[in-house]
Amino acid sequence: SSPVKACLYCVRSLRKLQTVFSPQPHLSSKDICAKFSATRLWSRSVIRCFAMHPRLQKVAIARQDNVVEIKDLISPTSNRPGRSVLLRDKQQVDVTCIQWAPHCSNLLAVGSRGGILLWTVDHPVTTSRLLSSWVRTETVPGHCVITSISWSPHGDLLISASPVDAHLVVWDVMLGVATRISVATGGGLVAVAWSPDGRRVLTTSTMSVFRVWETRNWTCDKWTNASSRCRGYEGGH
Repeated sequence: SSPVKACLYCVRSLRKLQTVFSPQPHLSSKDICAKFSATRLWSRSVIRCFAMHPRLQKVAIARQDNVVEIKDLISPTSNRPGRSVLLRDKQQVDVTCIQWAPHCSNLLAVGSRGGILLWTVDHPVTTSRLLSSWVRTETVPGHCVITSISWSPHGDLLISASPVDAHLVVWDVMLGVATRISVATGGGLVAVAWSPDGRRVLTTSTMSVFRVWETRNWTCDKWTNASSRCRGYEGGH
């Protein structure tokens, strides 16, 4: 009957609005990190994630105790392992993703429950102290619990995804300016990745929707995976 159809339409519309304004209303921030992190068994992992530097012999390791350890794999003066530096900040809680900036020896982006932290780390590592003077924190209201970040091929832009926000956020790192791009439907975002040529961006959502964006005007094509949400992607062209 018409009243029943009208009620069903209203219910579906309300559910769509919920995915925009509150994509994960029933989960705590830590539960969201555990559910949508790319690391299997994230909540129990001593090492939450890690990133090898694309050009240098060093690695960044995010630990369960909210410390990011930067380790030179080879000392610049010998063939022995180099020194480590431990990075800690009050915003660096429940780290889910880290990535070195391309074409840069010392810039590291960290995605966490508190937002994005940009660390500038000396190379080679010259100290083992816990430092917070090397960090810049980037936040946008409503865009927290970051589960994925990706640098553009030129290293000037950084994109981030949050399961609690139905927006793709594009950061101009040099200017410190963030642009929010509405995803409209499909839930919050889980993973993001630039194409190698910088012309496209892939985003996956908490639901069964994923999109490929054209980065000149930030328009997109949308696909739906009928069986389940897209849980990951394979790098490359």
